[in-house]
Amino acid sequence: MKTTFRAMLAASALTFLTLPTMAQARPSTDEAGTLQSAQSSALWNDANRSVLKTALADRERHGLDHIMFLPDDADQRSHTVVEKAYTQAALAYAQALAQGAVDPASLHDVYTISRPTADLGEALSNALRDGVLEQWLGGLAPSDDEYRKLSDAYLAANRDTAKQVPTIALTKSIHVGDTNPQVPEIANQLVDDGYLKRWPRLSEQARGLDKWIAAG
Repeated sequence: MKTTFRAMLAASALTFLTLPTMAQARPSTDEAGTLQSAQSSALWNDANRSVLKTALADRERHGLDHIMFLPDDADQRSHTVVEKAYTQAALAYAQALAQGAVDPASLHDVYTISRPTADLGEALSNALRDGVLEQWLGGLAPSDDEYRKLSDAYLAANRDTAKQVPTIALTKSIHVGDTNPQVPEIANQLVDDGYLKRWPRLSEQARGLDKWIAAG
């Protein structure tokens, strides 16, 4: 559907808006030491877990709703596994916000633009320790007007797609020259979706839907 295409386009735009600084949305090996430090410090208390869950619930705003960062059963595991799951989810989400979810080098045969690096692991540890995880995550994504407009467009397109329900019952194929009572429904749907500008006049309906589409 047309709204689905718009949603995909908006998601792509959000993904590529900060192309020069993109990276894979996974913790890098350089952050392994700090990641382990965050785990061993046992900083994932109930408040910090709640903040991360709330942030992830709003990830659609950044076109990241198709990525599962935190397993649904994360809280049902052992304490050590829980801390690791939350730390990895927070780092992956932070990296996706700050640097993008796609590695630009994977999209081009030649890519020479250097990408800035940041120790997200250390920053995460500090945010957890200081109780400012919400503010830290909230400041990672771009904040310019263009990004906000793309975000709003993506959310609107997703809402339009969610509202869509099939309005035309399935039927056998309609061939050129056929008479079918569903033709008016099809015409209405084409107009509603923006593929046609107007409903056919009676004379055009008599000529057949195929000729009307070709003319309009």
